[in-house]
Amino acid sequence: VDVLRNLVSKYTANFPSRPSAADLREPTTRGDVVFVTGTTGGLGSDILSILIHDESVEKVYAFNRPSGDVAARQRTAFRDRALNEADLDSPKYVPLQGDLSQPDFGLTPEQYAEVCSAPKNGLSQLIFFFSGSRLGHAYPPQWLVHHSMDWLAQ
Repeated sequence: VDVLRNLVSKYTANFPSRPSAADLREPTTRGDVVFVTGTTGGLGSDILSILIHDESVEKVYAFNRPSGDVAARQRTAFRDRALNEADLDSPKYVPLQGDLSQPDFGLTPEQYAEVCSAPKNGLSQLIFFFSGSRLGHAYPPQWLVHHSMDWLAQ
């Protein structure tokens, strides 16, 4: 537990302060953008389905490891979990594949620029949710943070 608390403290030290009540009353013209990893897994598929239906979410970048046709893998994951495959036809859903350990996550320059520009284009906020992990291994929290979130603190 102390390890996790220390990691939270380290990676949230430079976060901006919470908005004031007055700021929260100002309506945003556009919704949130969510970048979620591991959406072809069990938890990730459920999260993706919820986000697609959430009216406060404008776009969901569904990021997964490279392995064949990511859109087909996503449909299979939805089918296996009895989720509505038609949700994946939503304009909110943007399937991506890459590697979090690579510069720019292994995305094309255009994809990376699009993800990074979301908060600058009038969107409420860009939210990162890491639901996936390396397959078949248990890693200590320090390793997962280093390889999945280090760039966020920069």
